[in-house]
Amino acid sequence: MVKQEGNPIATLFDLPLSDSTSAEVTRTHYEGHLGRIARSMLEDYDLVMGGKRYTMLEVEAYLTAPNHGHADPYCHGHPRQKRAGYWFFHMAGMSDSFRGGSRKGVDITVGNPDHDSAGGMLIRAVLNQSTGSVIEGPSLLVDEILRVCKHKDLKSLTKAPWSGQCWSDKSLFYLEKKPSPTKRQKVERKVYSSCRVGLGLGNRLPSIEARLLFVGRPYRFVMQPWLLKKGRIWTVFGMFEQSMTNEEIVELTKVKEGLLPKYKSEYDAGEEAPEDTIRECLNGKDIVSGSANWKMRVMSAVRWWECHAKEGEKFRWEE
Repeated sequence: MVKQEGNPIATLFDLPLSDSTSAEVTRTHYEGHLGRIARSMLEDYDLVMGGKRYTMLEVEAYLTAPNHGHADPYCHGHPRQKRAGYWFFHMAGMSDSFRGGSRKGVDITVGNPDHDSAGGMLIRAVLNQSTGSVIEGPSLLVDEILRVCKHKDLKSLTKAPWSGQCWSDKSLFYLEKKPSPTKRQKVERKVYSSCRVGLGLGNRLPSIEARLLFVGRPYRFVMQPWLLKKGRIWTVFGMFEQSMTNEEIVELTKVKEGLLPKYKSEYDAGEEAPEDTIRECLNGKDIVSGSANWKMRVMSAVRWWECHAKEGEKFRWEE
C-alpha cells in the first residue's frame, strides 16, 4: 500500500491488533482504538463529494480478527476489507458484485492483510453543509455519492483511474481536514457512542454466544444526535448507560420526554431478568423486529450477559 508522507489520514485507519489472551484486555483494546478512529473521523474530517462538503454524523465500526481476539460475527469480512484506508462499497457475499437496492453501503477499511483481519468504518449519516439536509442511512448515502459525483452506478464510479484511497483528492470524493472550529462547532463535535443499528440474534451461526458478545458492543458513534432519527433508541440506550439525566437526553436526542420513564423501566427489566429476556428473543422475538421498548429491554439483558458471562460459557436455553 502506497501512502502519502505526512498525511495523517493515510495512517488513521491502521488499526493495531491485540495479542493478549485476556478477553477483558482485548475488549478494552478494540473499543479504545475503534473509538479513536471513529471520533477522529467525526471530529476532525469532512467528507468532500463532487466539490461539496459534508459533515459526517454517524459511523459504525466492524472488525473481524479471529486470531487476535476479535471475531465479530457481524463483520462482512470481504477480501477487499483486508487493508486500511480504502473505500469499500458493500459486495454481495464474497463476490466482486456490488450490492444494490437498500443493501448498499460504504466503509473505510481498517483491515490488515498480514494478520488476516478485515473490517471497515461504515458511514451511516452525513449533513450537506450547503443545504443543511441530512442523508441518513448507508444506502441513501451511496445514492448521494452517485448523484453528486454524476455517475449512474458504482461500476462506473470505481473504474480506473480510481484508486480507492480515502484520502486521495484526485477521487471524486475523499476525506479532508475540517477548518479550525469555532466555540459553537466544538460543542457540536462531541461524540456519543452506543450499540450498532440493525443487528439481531436470530442467526445462530457461528454461535449464539459469539453474537451475544458482539451485538451490544458500543461501536456506533454519533455527532449532533438531535439531527438523527434512525437508531435514536440506541442513542438513548447509550445515554442511559452513561447515567445522563432525562433533561440531557431530551435536549440531545429530541426524544419525547414522556417516553423516557417507560424506556428506563424496560432497561431495568432487562437487567432484572436477563436470561429469560434473551430466551424470549431467541425464540422468535428478535431485536431487529421488536418495538423500541423491546429493543431497550433485550439490549440491557445482553449487556448483563457481556458483564457476567465467563469466558467460553454457553448460554442456557433452559432454566
